[in-house]
Order: sequence, then C-alpha cells, then structure tokens
Amino acid sequence: MLAEVFSHGLIRDFVVAFGTLFKNIKINRPAASGEGTNTIAIPLTYAPRQRYIERINEDLSLDKPVALSLPRLSFEMVSLNYAPERKLNTMQRYYGRKDATSNNEIASTYSPVPYDINFQLNCYVENIEDGTHIIEQILPFFTPEFTVSLKSVTDLGINMDLPVVLNAVNVEDSYESGYDERRVVIWTLDFIMKAALFGPVINSGIINKIMINLHPTTNVSVTNTNEQVYITPGQFANGLATTNPHLSIDPTLIQANSDYGISTRIFNVGQSSNTFRYWDFTESAYVSTIQFGVAAGNNSYEGWETYETADVGEGDAVLSETGQSLKHTITRVSGDPYEEGVYLQIYANTTPNYIFEQFYGKNYQEVSISYKTKQTVGTGATFNHSGKLRWLTTDSAEQDWTDDLVTRYAVAPVSSSYSGISNYDNLPDGYQTITFDLSSKSDWNDRIITALRFELINAQSSSDMKIETDINYIKIAVKE
Repeated sequence: MLAEVFSHGLIRDFVVAFGTLFKNIKINRPAASGEGTNTIAIPLTYAPRQRYIERINEDLSLDKPVALSLPRLSFEMVSLNYAPERKLNTMQRYYGRKDATSNNEIASTYSPVPYDINFQLNCYVENIEDGTHIIEQILPFFTPEFTVSLKSVTDLGINMDLPVVLNAVNVEDSYESGYDERRVVIWTLDFIMKAALFGPVINSGIINKIMINLHPTTNVSVTNTNEQVYITPGQFANGLATTNPHLSIDPTLIQANSDYGISTRIFNVGQSSNTFRYWDFTESAYVSTIQFGVAAGNNSYEGWETYETADVGEGDAVLSETGQSLKHTITRVSGDPYEEGVYLQIYANTTPNYIFEQFYGKNYQEVSISYKTKQTVGTGATFNHSGKLRWLTTDSAEQDWTDDLVTRYAVAPVSSSYSGISNYDNLPDGYQTITFDLSSKSDWNDRIITALRFELINAQSSSDMKIETDINYIKIAVKE
C-alpha cells in the first residue's frame, strides 16, 4: 500500500497560498525632498528566519558596496501536526472523473486526513515606524482567522477552504551595541493553517445498471412468480434529471457528477428488460372509446385504433378482439371498386392507465409486429405489402402523418412467405413478423416519440371482398 506512487502537490499549494496573502504589502515614506511620500513595495521571500538574520548581519564592517535593503518579509513552514478533532469518517469517499470525457470509469478517494500546518512570518525593518506600518496591514484581517480557498485540488477537482489562524505576534529589537552595528527590528507572526491531505485517487468501473431478482419463496412446491427490478440513472437529453427510464438518454452517457434521477422498472418472470412495451393480443384486451380524431366514437383495444381511409368506393374498416388476436376487418359494401389499407395507430397518454407512454427513441430502436391476413369473402383481391411505420414526436412542427415528412417513417421488408405475391388467393396461412430497424433514423433517435402508426397492407377489389387481418403481438424493444 505504501509503495504506491502519487502526489497531489498539496503541501506546495498550501505554502504558495499562505505566501500569496502577504505578497502585495507596501508602505509609504516621506520623500527625500520633503514633499509628498514614496510608496515602497515590501519584498517577500521563502526563507528560514535564522538564515535571513545571518544575511543581514554578514557585513558588519560595512565593506560591501551594497547591503541587504530593509524592510523585508520572509516566511517558512515550521511543522505539520495531526489534527484529530477535525477527523471525518475514514470510509467517506469523494467521487469524480480524471477524464471528463470518459463514461467507463469513475475516480474516487477517501476522506482527507486533517493536519495543522504551522507557518512563521518574519518582518525585518530598521525602525519601529516601518514595522508598525506593515503589521497594521496584516492584523485587522485575522479575527483570529482568515479563510483561503483552493480550487480543484487533486485530480477530482475538489475545492478546499483553509482557515489560517493567527496565534501570536512578537517583536525583537537587536540594537544593543555600538554605532558600528546595524539595527534590525524583527516582528514574528505565528500562524496555523487548518489543512488536509488526500490519499491516492483510484479508478473503478461505473455502475449504471442494477438488476435485482426478487423471489417470494424458496419453497420449490410453490409457483415462484419472481420479479426483476431494473434500476438506472435517468436524464433528459437537455441534461435535466428524470425518473422515467423511457424518456432518458442511454445511462452509459450520463456523467456521474451531473444532475440525474433514479428510475425503476419492474418486470415479471420471463419478461426481458430490453422490452419497452409488448402488446400480447392473444389475451383479453383493454377496450375504451376513442375521444378524438378520425376514429372518434369507435373502440380502441389496448390503445390501438383504426379508421377507414378509402376515397374510392364504399366500405368499412373496423377493429375487434377475438381472445386470440386483434382482428382488423375490411369489408366492401357498394358495387364500385374498393381499395382500403390495414392501419393501426396509437397515441401516448390518451388512454386510461397510460397504456402507451412517451419514450426516447434512441433507447428503443426496434419495432416488430406479427400478423396474418386472408380474404374470407370473395376471391382474387389484390394484395400489396406497404410495411410502413410512421411516428409523431414532441417537435411542435410535427403534428401530422403526411408523406411529405419523409424523415418520419420507416419501411420494413416484406416477409419471405409474402414476397412476390400480389393476389390474396396465393397467400399462405400462418403469422408473418416484420421488424422495423430505426437505428439509422435521426428523427427517431433524437426525439421523444408520442404516437405510432402502422400501414401494413393494402387490398383492392371490384367484387365482394372481406379481408381479415389478425395481429398477434406488437413489440417495442432495444435493438438486438
């Protein structure tokens, strides 16, 4: 442990901080002409007191052409003493980053160790008047302490406040002999700086995800419906904190010393933490009445709704649930040619219990839908695979679903079983799954998603036609 090489340069910083307090002291003396005064700056040097006195007295015979001029100031660090009354909990840690651009490691160090550093300031003058002039510029600021602030000490950028306490002031007049000796008056001021020393800074990995498995019982004869708790930091793209994990940026991009919230998600056994929302239509769906839009008055199922879009002919498009799927039905009514598509859409926070919540697109870049379609009345209807996913965002300029906004839709390739088929008579049975990869869509990744719309297929016929499309599930998840 003691072999580890490190240094924060703190003792040097403490010495420099102490000396800086006295570097700009000046005195006024009457000018030689007798009119006005001259301002004299007092030199400051780091030197032991005894050594300085020897330099002043080394020319007793006055043979040197230039003597050491006075007044002068010198200071030195005398001793360091451990201060147990200021000791904090040893295990308390300070965290930060050595490299502000790194999100893989966090640096830390333990509580600093308190030390009292004794400093001595010496003032050398030739007459009492100069000495009192200097001392009067120092004493009023110490009552009896004066606090110095150091910024960004250690690699963690920690700020420190250092109280400097004045303990004693003494004066010594060495003028005792004849006229051939130089008179020196020495003022000695004793200070204590209440400092602290930090140990080494250690780098460690950042924990940005916590997964906890909760098991209600260890009895193997009882069904163990365990849950998984997923805890991550949360932060909006603008740097503000959030506790909603679905609106947060990627946890690995959040700085450890930035403003963030703590988000919690709970998953049932077998449910993936990478899934934002999974609509399983093989179970009973929550039904509500649509309150606005083109489908107002119709029923929605788990928040999903549809509507009729045809401009030519007369028909109907409705949603229903069968207990095994969500069924979309297109029915031609009149004798005119009729063309209609399978549309499904959902809006965030418009249904009870927040069936669909807004989310940050970059967190979930994969959307899948499983469906099958067939013609149950009539034959020979034209089949066209659309395979489009559109979305709306919180951007105030994006409030419609038009094709003009080409950045806000993605196309999924047709499944291999449906590829190359243009007639409903030739479609196979069985569910088909199409997946939308949104990782390259900047208008998805940089936005909060507020609504989704699927445009799956298009059917057309001039005779009797009933198209039934069964949706098995819809899933929004992290891109694998």
